[in-house]
Amino acid sequence: MSKSETELAFPVRQVANLTPAQVDECVSMCIRAYGDDKSLRALVGDDASLREPFFLLMVNACNADGLVYLAFSKSERIVGLGLWVAPGQDLFGTAEKRQATGFNDFWGRLSPEAQKWWNEDYTGGVTKFITEKLRTTGKTKSESFWCSVIATDPDFQRRGIATANCQALYERAIAASTQIALCATNERNIKTYVGMGLTLRGRTEMGVPENMEKTILPVAVLARG
Repeated sequence: MSKSETELAFPVRQVANLTPAQVDECVSMCIRAYGDDKSLRALVGDDASLREPFFLLMVNACNADGLVYLAFSKSERIVGLGLWVAPGQDLFGTAEKRQATGFNDFWGRLSPEAQKWWNEDYTGGVTKFITEKLRTTGKTKSESFWCSVIATDPDFQRRGIATANCQALYERAIAASTQIALCATNERNIKTYVGMGLTLRGRTEMGVPENMEKTILPVAVLARG
C-alpha cells in the first residue's frame, strides 16, 4: 500500500483529551500488538497481569503531558497508535504525575527482580546510552520528538500505518527544526525503522530481570531529522 493509499484508508491525526473508551481501546490494541514481545515481558517482569497497567500508564501520561497520534479505520476503529513526547515535555517528572498516571501503582506491583532491572539496566543503563547516542545528532532526547510507544493492530499490520505515524511526527519535527527519535529492541523493528528513513545512531545489548530466562536483547537508538 502506497503512502497516499495509507493516508486515505487509515488517516493519522493527533487526538487530545482521549475519552475513557478511547483509552481502553488504545490499551487493548497495544496488548494485542506487542503480543509476546520480549522487551515488554522484561518491562513487566514477565507478569502478564501487568501489561494492561503498563500500557494504561503510558497512554495516560501522553494523554496528559505528551502527544497521542492515532490511525483510524473507516469505521473509526483505532488501528494504530503513537505515543510521543515533544521537546520540553516530561511525563513522569513529579510525584503528582507518577501518581496520576498510575505509575506508582504499576511500580508497586512489580517484583523485586523487575524493580532492580528497571533501576540498574533500564533507567540506569539504557537511558544513559540513549542520551549519549542522541547527543551525536546535535539534539538531546529532551530536544527531540521521542516515541515512547508505537503499535499497530495485528489485523492491520504491514499496511504502512506505523510509517504514516512516524512521518506525521517527522514533518512536525522538521517544522520545529528538530528530529524524531526512538529505541528499538528487536532486529525486525530495527530493520523496519531504518526502512522508514530513520538512521541507526548506536547499538548495545540489555539483559532481562533475574526471574526470567536469561535473554540478551538488542537495543538500538534511531533518529530522523
